[in-house]
Amino acid sequence: MALPTVSARPEKTINAIVSRWNAANLPLQYSISNTKWPTNSDATVAITSITSTNGNATLQHGSSTGLVAKEWVKVAGTTNYNGAHQILSVSTNALIIDFPYGASETGTSQKYYNNYTSMVRVYAGIDPAHTHAATKPIALIGTIEQRPDTNDITLVDVRDYVKSKLNTNYDSSQTSWPNDLNGWCDFYISFAERYDLVTAGVVGNFTSAYTNDTTTGLINYCHATNSAQQFGYAYGGNMFEYLVKSTNVAKWLTDFDEPDSSLNEPDTTLNDFNLSVILERSALVYIWVEFFDFNGFSLQTNNTLLTDDGYGLYRIPVGSFYGADYLILTLKGNLGTPLTTSKTINISCPVTTVSDKFRLLEDGASFRLLEDGVSLRLLE
Repeated sequence: MALPTVSARPEKTINAIVSRWNAANLPLQYSISNTKWPTNSDATVAITSITSTNGNATLQHGSSTGLVAKEWVKVAGTTNYNGAHQILSVSTNALIIDFPYGASETGTSQKYYNNYTSMVRVYAGIDPAHTHAATKPIALIGTIEQRPDTNDITLVDVRDYVKSKLNTNYDSSQTSWPNDLNGWCDFYISFAERYDLVTAGVVGNFTSAYTNDTTTGLINYCHATNSAQQFGYAYGGNMFEYLVKSTNVAKWLTDFDEPDSSLNEPDTTLNDFNLSVILERSALVYIWVEFFDFNGFSLQTNNTLLTDDGYGLYRIPVGSFYGADYLILTLKGNLGTPLTTSKTINISCPVTTVSDKFRLLEDGASFRLLEDGVSLRLLE
């Protein structure tokens, strides 16, 4: 009997590049195919006739069905008996079922897996092979039991389990920094099937051995970031466009072009501003930052090798240059090939009011109120 298989996981192949990075605030869905329920691939046995035993239908066969009392049989090809029925008793090749006799017919009998469900274990953390695996070890988060649909497919959303391994804490003191382990995690599933099984005349609950989601023996780790996508986005919840992996040029997760604090002042405590991007390729990545004045004249260009802390969600520091009006930041490979789009950041946003806790920044025709560097609201 064939075991279930994973027919789809949270991944997309775009331009021959496989992305398993997903927004954790959207469904993280697996599809698991089985061959037992509701459509069964087990062999059928021909019903030669149907007789009556104490008013119950008795299915006569020319050979053994291999079924025993208290199991269930699926009858097909008849007028009056189609469906799943429990077996009351077995006599040689005859099955007496819990269904009233009507008339003799022919058809087929097949084993029916009563109370069939898919069992899915969800694991999340960081792949043991990762540099910082010990910080967030892979662990069993929970088990999902779910009934397949009419196509023998179980659609399982593991989002709520995976999200428990993420948080929004901004902590630049992490040893992995600029790889922000709070903002992402790895996850995978193992799966089994459960159904009624009769042993020595007793109906019990059988669960198969769990099988990891693997390809050529290797676990298929998917990844989740503490992010979301807009409704109708072309790639659903997949973060392919924000992933530095191969030949694709990634977008920045940071979608605004003006920081919440002014970088254009001598106070270096205001320089903890960064842009976010997903790196699956983290070796030989360079941060290119060019500063410009109001007239677009280039003041300075910085080229820094990014610390390689394995794949993950990276917070790329912007830095500062006193007197600059704006900067352009790009990640590039060791040959100068762009790995991300160029991001223009306005760093001349003047500070209008400053206190120990609150800051009021001029933001175009409006003012932005911040508390401890976090934007509270836009004031018209």
